[in-house]
Amino acid sequence: MPYQDRNIYLVGMPGSGKTTLARSLADELERKFVDLDDVIQLVEQKTITEIFTEFGEDRFREIEAKHLRSCSSQVDTIVMATGGGTPCYHDNMDYINKQGISIYLEVPEEILTERLLKGPQNRPLLQGKSGKELLSYLGDLLAKRKPYYRRATLVFSGIEMNAGQILDSLAGI
Repeated sequence: MPYQDRNIYLVGMPGSGKTTLARSLADELERKFVDLDDVIQLVEQKTITEIFTEFGEDRFREIEAKHLRSCSSQVDTIVMATGGGTPCYHDNMDYINKQGISIYLEVPEEILTERLLKGPQNRPLLQGKSGKELLSYLGDLLAKRKPYYRRATLVFSGIEMNAGQILDSLAGI
């Protein structure tokens, strides 16, 4: 099935550029852009941090899987920025790959740390960590998540990636 008829999912670590690239790609393809974290917050009427605090990560991952499936079953094709952990729970990576094309934005933990320290500190798993703590944590987290991410349809360096480069690769699918 050509990529034009399939959902596109961007996966990768926090700070890898999933949201920025997914939004740009959706614009280029004239598709609906979906940020899975935004959908969760809108429907659940709680921030991601509030869900983590009130219910814990396990319950959050169940909610996340439910909304991934709900958004993916829409009539229109979408470009989705998933949460960093989305592919790693509830067989979500298998589901994503059955529903469409997955794109892993691979970024080294040193660059992720630099990007995340510059941005808002609103990610529950990363809150309260200093530079060295964050670097170490991201290295460990990336090691755990990478086997899931590497099952993506396409893998790109997320360091200097743009929507045009992704579109060129999608044309070959």
